[in-house]
Amino acid sequence: MLTVHVRNEEYGVFAAVAEAYCTGTPVAVCGTAGPGVTHLFNGLMDARKEGASVIAIVGDVETKLIDTAALEELNPYKFFDAAALFIGRLINPEQARAVINTAITTAVADCGPTVISLPGDVAASEVREKMHAVAIPAKPVLRPADAELEKLARLINDAKTVAIFGGEGCRDARNEVLALAAKLKAPVGYSFRGKQWLEHDNAYATGMTGLLGYGGTYNAIQGADLLLLLGTDFPFSEFLPNGNVKKVQIDVNPKHLGR
Repeated sequence: MLTVHVRNEEYGVFAAVAEAYCTGTPVAVCGTAGPGVTHLFNGLMDARKEGASVIAIVGDVETKLIDTAALEELNPYKFFDAAALFIGRLINPEQARAVINTAITTAVADCGPTVISLPGDVAASEVREKMHAVAIPAKPVLRPADAELEKLARLINDAKTVAIFGGEGCRDARNEVLALAAKLKAPVGYSFRGKQWLEHDNAYATGMTGLLGYGGTYNAIQGADLLLLLGTDFPFSEFLPNGNVKKVQIDVNPKHLGR
């Protein structure tokens, strides 16, 4: 295990987010109590937006001081609620296995930040030396239903021109997206987060659209018969084509569809 020391919690949490995002593996970051852990908040919000598996171990006041408005006391449940997918307060060493396991598995399975609040006296307590393996959940393989695939195939076959607009969800499917573009002779636009996966060495790339975009992609998707939105929750709907262009959105998160 590699431990990196930094001078401020905010440096540490953004470094943890970057490593978790770039490597796809969970990363832990630690902070001291009170004002120190408040510096973790911005980075954990970034981890939530980026889908980075970050586990924050935050210092807490001693258990005898909890809920006494003590110096440097902070309610982790209220403070981290907007950022963390799971918050556990470890006030008894016997909780360690359940709380730590839940924090790690939640961060990995749901691709986001979790928080373990650790009072000083619990951190310094004696425990039986025993290693516990954490069962990391396997990444599921998702595919559309056969009926949906057949419907998509009909839409593609019936369209004279097809355009592709990809986002962060194309991260692990670059080769497949480019192969589809070559098969369909389709221009490929991308969001800001999709740029790093779909721009380089792509003969069909037309750039971005939106507030940071260019005219090439805007014109390509406006003039297509069918637009394939692949792994993107594009926020600038005013740059997307009107009702004359049929649209198909593909996303692992059903909450992103159609909004």
